[in-house]
Amino acid sequence: MNRGLFLSVFLYCLPFGSPLGAQAKSLPVVKLEGMKDVFQHGGVFVAGQPNLETLRALKEKGVKLVVNVRDEKE
Repeated sequence: MNRGLFLSVFLYCLPFGSPLGAQAKSLPVVKLEGMKDVFQHGGVFVAGQPNLETLRALKEKGVKLVVNVRDEKE
C-alpha cells in the first residue's frame, strides 16, 4: 500500500468525536528531515521499512513501540 495512502486512511479512520480525533484535525503531518519516508503526526510516526539507523534515530525521539503491518511474505 502506498505510504501516503496508508497515512491518509489511518487519519480518516480516527473517530473525530474523540479527543484523539479532535487533536488529529489540528496537528500537521510533518516529514522528518534526514530520514527517508518517515512522517510524524502528533505522537504517531509512519514509515516504510526502516533501517537500523532510522530505528536508532526514532528511539532518540522517544519511540518505544514499532508495529509491523507487513505480510509474512514480504
